[in-house]
Amino acid sequence: MTLTERAFEHDIHDIVPSLHAAFVDTVDIGAIAVAVEAELARYKSARVRDFVPLLAERDVRARLREQRTDQG
Repeated sequence: MTLTERAFEHDIHDIVPSLHAAFVDTVDIGAIAVAVEAELARYKSARVRDFVPLLAERDVRARLREQRTDQG
């Protein structure tokens, strides 16, 4: 596993629990993991990765809030 792949996995393991805690009653953890993986993949070729986890979490959180609003 490359350094980038390890960082990608680390990011997923950091972001998913945080989002799951916020959306535990409305979104399955598997769906959250898929959304986080997809969002992180958008930044996979980014030269600077310092803020990628923050950006990915922010974007997925916004999308999940929007889905919750649409359903409620």
